[in-house]
Amino acid sequence: MWYGEEAASNITSLVQSLNSEDLTRLRRRLLHTVVPQSVRLQDVAEATSVTPLCGPPLSLIPGSFFTVGGAGSGATASVVLADVPSGSDGFLNVLTIVPDQELGVEQVDEWLCTE
Repeated sequence: MWYGEEAASNITSLVQSLNSEDLTRLRRRLLHTVVPQSVRLQDVAEATSVTPLCGPPLSLIPGSFFTVGGAGSGATASVVLADVPSGSDGFLNVLTIVPDQELGVEQVDEWLCTE
């Protein structure tokens, strides 16, 4: 499912505008929660790494469809918003998948930005 660069920009701007203290944790969840650390994006030409706004680096794997991979089968991920390499139009091909287990407050807070 591809929404185009304008939609990607609009969604990113919306999430980044959530500055209210009440929405801080939601913003962290949307921007920074990744389980595990390997994703497959449509139209990524070669395997590479990107650094999310917060959290560990991600391995991007070339592919024509989205998968989430890791050490074990059945691994899942939440939303990933990262600096995808220029030339890739797979930004929003990272789909939202409900994690197997709800993350606790402490785990969410680990993704806090330092900027």
